[in-house]
Amino acid sequence: MTMLLPDDQVAGLQVRKFDNWITVNPARHGFIVNIGDQIQ
Repeated sequence: MTMLLPDDQVAGLQVRKFDNWITVNPARHGFIVNIGDQIQ
């Protein structure tokens, strides 16, 4: 498990939906939890 505290001025996270990469805008005072293969 990885936890990230994003910078609210920089959109650096992207997710893949089918064959497209979508930029995720950072949420103010938010954080990201990446659980990766644990959901498979």
